[in-house]
Parts: sequence; C-alpha cells; structure tokens
Amino acid sequence: MTAEGETIVMREGELWVFDNKALHEARNPTNEPRVHLIFDVLPEKGRGHYIYAPTE
Repeated sequence: MTAEGETIVMREGELWVFDNKALHEARNPTNEPRVHLIFDVLPEKGRGHYIYAPTE
C-alpha cells in the first residue's frame, strides 16, 4: 500500500489507519490472493467533511 509517497507492506493480523482522501494505491505483487477489510469511520459530529442525516 502506498499513500502520500510512503509505502508499507500490510501483514496478516495488522490493523492500519490512513486518510483515504490522500492519493493512494494498493498492489499485490504475488500470486497469492489477498483480502482487505475496509472500515469507514466517520468523525464526530461537527468535524470533518461529512453530512449527518437528522435524527427523528
């Protein structure tokens, strides 16, 4: 995974956090399949660039 010019190798069992708005790319240079689980976490209300739906 490369994000903002920094490249890391994600290993099994690790948890990584990065700003997905930054220019990034992922590669798998092996013949082994890989699965990445992606969790999108919203910032607290009033921060960031998200619009929260009104609660009823």
